[in-house]
Amino acid sequence: MVALFTPWRTRELIFTASEQYVQNYEQRHGILKVLGMRDPVKLESVYTAVQFLDNDARSSLESIESLEQFYRQANSRRFQFQDKEKQAKTGEKCWELLEKLENSAAKELAHTPLLLTFLCLVYDHSQNFPDNRSVLYRKALRILLEEWASEKRINREKIYQGLHTELEEILLSKIAYINFESDRLFCSGRDIVGQIKTFLASNLNAPQQLDGEAVLNAIAVQQGILVERADDVFSFSHLTLQEYLTAQYIDDNRLVEKLVTEHLIDKRWKEVFLLVAGLMRGGADDLLLRMEKEAQKYINTPKLQALLKWAEQITSGSPGDYKPVGKRAVAISYANANANAEAIEYTRKLEELKIFNNVNFTMLIDQLKELKDKIPDDKQPQEVHRTFLQRLQQTLRNAFNLSPDIINLSQEEAKALENYLYANNLLIQCKQASVLVSRTTWEEIEARMLLVPGN
Repeated sequence: MVALFTPWRTRELIFTASEQYVQNYEQRHGILKVLGMRDPVKLESVYTAVQFLDNDARSSLESIESLEQFYRQANSRRFQFQDKEKQAKTGEKCWELLEKLENSAAKELAHTPLLLTFLCLVYDHSQNFPDNRSVLYRKALRILLEEWASEKRINREKIYQGLHTELEEILLSKIAYINFESDRLFCSGRDIVGQIKTFLASNLNAPQQLDGEAVLNAIAVQQGILVERADDVFSFSHLTLQEYLTAQYIDDNRLVEKLVTEHLIDKRWKEVFLLVAGLMRGGADDLLLRMEKEAQKYINTPKLQALLKWAEQITSGSPGDYKPVGKRAVAISYANANANAEAIEYTRKLEELKIFNNVNFTMLIDQLKELKDKIPDDKQPQEVHRTFLQRLQQTLRNAFNLSPDIINLSQEEAKALENYLYANNLLIQCKQASVLVSRTTWEEIEARMLLVPGN
């Protein structure tokens, strides 16, 4: 029988099949394409491994003899200076930091592979995450604009070379602000190109040879900050980036007053407020004072003003070790709480806080115990339930000297109170997010908080 394949032919087939396998593997697993990139790139042209050696590893390279000794002791066919255990511990420490509550802003960035990449780069640079979210996002953005693109070694088009990092950052912030202000997360490529052209034409120092379409394509290919979600439909790769760039535009262009007067109670702008506070390196006093003034406009009816006066009177000078504004906040919350079967336990907790004046908690708890024994069951008619609830509410109001008129708010008054409390809570959060706040300014704001304006 004649052999179908000679040994030489067999080797040729194996070699050809091996080459084809390598090519198929490279095409499937050896390329990288991030959403928004026009063309994939080979992994070997993207990643550059840099290893910082410890003292032992460096000593092995001091001479030919030491290098040869190190190689023979390693019992390996390739040189390997990486400390895998140390790298694993670094990864574990990074994740432990992300799990902490104070790093929730950093963890938010880990929701997409692209943002997780530069989050790791931020950590790799400092082995920590900045406490201030604005600082974190600024570092992350810089990595996207400069280091990320350079490490990936994506070739810059000639038409894009004139748009340096600072100018690009200003351009992106304007695009972010225009579209966030219009409540648009997705934009056509034509609209963005138009915004780029307008920016370049209006900027005397911008390179006039730049083309809007080419700039948009270059940004999408190189950084992935703007990505093409569908055919000619673009958005920022993550809402966080758009919010940060919007805040940067507001700070750069001194639009704090417009931000406060138009968007204080708009929850969509909450993150922008916090980021603006963190960006104001000269101090966030002006922002906080404007927020306080705008919030006071919601206390515009006699009932709402009476509620704040009651909260002040019933808590002022009480022995509880809390700030006066905290006491007033608890009182307002209590006045708007619904009376229910848990009133006894809740009242006990209020007694422990010691923030109310002239409230006989011993008598009140005894009265509540009597009422608890008379709670109607589910078989009782609705009228019995309503009567019981009214008696419970009356007992609580009498104990806290709380007039029914104060808490019987209209729908408009209830909404105004909700907006007022939201604005004050945001004010506190902006103070916490800011880099610099005058101690005197904040103490004065805090002393006036939850009080009738001008009282």
